[in-house]
Amino acid sequence: MASIGVALAVTMAAAQPVSQRITAADTALLFGGADAEGGIGDWYVSNGVVQAIDQDEGVAGDRERHRAAEARRAAAR
Repeated sequence: MASIGVALAVTMAAAQPVSQRITAADTALLFGGADAEGGIGDWYVSNGVVQAIDQDEGVAGDRERHRAAEARRAAAR
C-alpha cells in the first residue's frame, strides 16, 4: 500500500496547471464529448487531472447572455 501512495504523490506533484489560448498549431488540445464545441481562439485549461475548454465569446457574448436572461425573467413576471 505504501508504494501506491508514494506513486500517487509523485504523479500529483508532477501535474502542472496549464492555461493557453488554442491556435491552429494547438488543435490537438481539443477533445470530444457530448457538448464539446471548442475551437481556435478558445482557452484550454487543465490542472493535470481535469481539463476544460472555455469558449472565448468576449464581452459582446456576455452582454447578449445577460440581456437574454433579463428578458426571460421579465417575461416570467
